[in-house]
Amino acid sequence: MKCSWTLIWLLLVTVIRSSAQGHSEKVESILYSKTRHIFVSLEKSDSVDGLYERRFNYNLSQVYLYPDSSYIYFYVSKNRYDLSKGRYRLSNESIVFNWDSLKTCELISDSVAYSRFFKYRRPNGFRLIDNRYKIDKNQFIPIRNDHPEWGLERITLFASHRDLDSLKGTSFPYSGMGYNENGEKIYIKQPNGDKLWFRRDSLWGYALYNEAGAALYRFVNKGFNWYGSPGIQVVNITGMNLYIVGGRVNSYFSRSLDSKIHPLTLPELKKVYSDNPIFLDLLKKEIGPFTPITKSIEDSNGYLVAELYLISLEGSPMKPNCGPSLR
Repeated sequence: MKCSWTLIWLLLVTVIRSSAQGHSEKVESILYSKTRHIFVSLEKSDSVDGLYERRFNYNLSQVYLYPDSSYIYFYVSKNRYDLSKGRYRLSNESIVFNWDSLKTCELISDSVAYSRFFKYRRPNGFRLIDNRYKIDKNQFIPIRNDHPEWGLERITLFASHRDLDSLKGTSFPYSGMGYNENGEKIYIKQPNGDKLWFRRDSLWGYALYNEAGAALYRFVNKGFNWYGSPGIQVVNITGMNLYIVGGRVNSYFSRSLDSKIHPLTLPELKKVYSDNPIFLDLLKKEIGPFTPITKSIEDSNGYLVAELYLISLEGSPMKPNCGPSLR
């Protein structure tokens, strides 16, 4: 049977991640978190204890409530495979779901655990803000817009990327940010209109939390981000550090979290990683003239170039590609 050695190595890349990971799962939970609110009523199952669900023609929502006060929620449709884990608080009249980012990351990384819900592909983790439901007979009915922090945003500033391991930083309520005229200072606007000022060179980056999820940013010089934001969004730190401005089509990379940020192009990759011939050989084989440099791995939101770089860290000699390539 024909095979692709590159594909085999990509299937083994999860093993490589454990040694190449530069930061903790807490950071990963920020990079890949999303927010989903269960805006449908969920009915108690007649056949499975602790299961509440809602079935439609093309999608399914289910929440499993366990005796230890943990829950697993999953949603499946034609194009989405989402999974979340956390804890719940139950009273006589309502139930509140509290999302746990680390438990969700662990769950979607454990093929044995998630195969109970998704047998053929790895699901995406998603973030839940506390969600409160009214209990009415055998139904959970969502109570909307009553969350005490609904619509509020919070920002955490990091003086160094080394603070990311513990997510140790200084946090503030947030309603906007920007530069002073010469770009040497950055302000954080408070909900009451006050501005907190910081020297640009005293900070590495920030995490921004709101009801749309969470995102991690690295501060950049004024003018780098044409939208006017003082930061560039960090989307990957496993092996290769990747960033975007506005969307995936505008991607960047850096060799370390403190080094110069480069446009994600083949010429720049070849220049920065000239000392890694295995990586350059992988790029040559897998990124052809008709393959975008920002190509995703199938069934994943990961960048192909990042996966190839992780493979190169193993130092394995390239084997003949005797099957169809990843292109």
